[in-house]
Amino acid sequence: MDSYGIHQTELTNNNAAHHVADINSAINQHNAQVLDGFKQRMSKTRGSDRLANDENVGIVTKDILGAGLALKTASDMRARYGGLSGALSRGTSDNVFNVSGGRFGSKFIPMGPQETLTRNAGAIGGVAPSTRRNVLRAQRADVQAGSITTSELSDAGKTTSEIISGAKPAVEDAGLDIVGKTFKKGLTTIGTDVGTAARLGSVAGAGLSAAGAIYTGIEDFGDGGKKFASEGTLTKAGDITSIVSGGLDVLSAVAPIFAPVAALAGVAGAIMDAVGESRDEGAGLNREAPKAQANIVAQSDAGQVASVGQKTSIQTLSNKSSSY
Repeated sequence: MDSYGIHQTELTNNNAAHHVADINSAINQHNAQVLDGFKQRMSKTRGSDRLANDENVGIVTKDILGAGLALKTASDMRARYGGLSGALSRGTSDNVFNVSGGRFGSKFIPMGPQETLTRNAGAIGGVAPSTRRNVLRAQRADVQAGSITTSELSDAGKTTSEIISGAKPAVEDAGLDIVGKTFKKGLTTIGTDVGTAARLGSVAGAGLSAAGAIYTGIEDFGDGGKKFASEGTLTKAGDITSIVSGGLDVLSAVAPIFAPVAALAGVAGAIMDAVGESRDEGAGLNREAPKAQANIVAQSDAGQVASVGQKTSIQTLSNKSSSY
């Protein structure tokens, strides 16, 4: 009876030991799954960091190309409107006229100095009457002097007032930035007339820049400034510069002579953002370091990561052979 009792006890212990082993196996499997999930989250974080770096490089490249085009456009404006003051006054009024479809501003009529003198003399009854022949002669002299191009010549048979009153608003491709040209092409593809597409394209870039500036402002200060405060000095300067650049872009949509200033501010902001975010990442600012993330995972999975049970007295007993 004693041997039978011991045998039954060992059978019971063996069953219990197998049950504990099964529990430990399940625990090990569960812990492996939790660890694998953590590794995947860490991998996604690193992938997100690389994507952010690539995005910053793309933004800087785009802004540099845009700045080059803006500088070229500003140089052309100074030549067209007679210097910086002319680009600011006549250029702004001409741009508003073209963008608004002729509702506001006034059309700029390019004329060389000889044609201007000839027409003014004819208007006030001077020695050189403003006849078609004299205007044509003056226009040829201006073209030869390089003061005006053939394509810009006005109708020699019309007075200045007739030319101005008959002027049509037109936004030229040369005045559009990269975003504007892309926007115009997309609109014409879906059937929008060229004039309307060009006018919308001329303000598309400014609209996107303004939206980006607003987004940056909300992102930095929408939580009471906590995110902005957590950033490094260079990142903060980049964000502020980017917001200012967005405002200058809106201003340049009205007065294009400011486009180079807006573009250069955009380049500076993009570079400071890219370098600043990289430094912040290295310093562990504005993001959770791997160790901190591990702690967060441990906390979020509290109770999920179990410990493998130690060998119990039942298991110890079951490992001993019977003596009967």
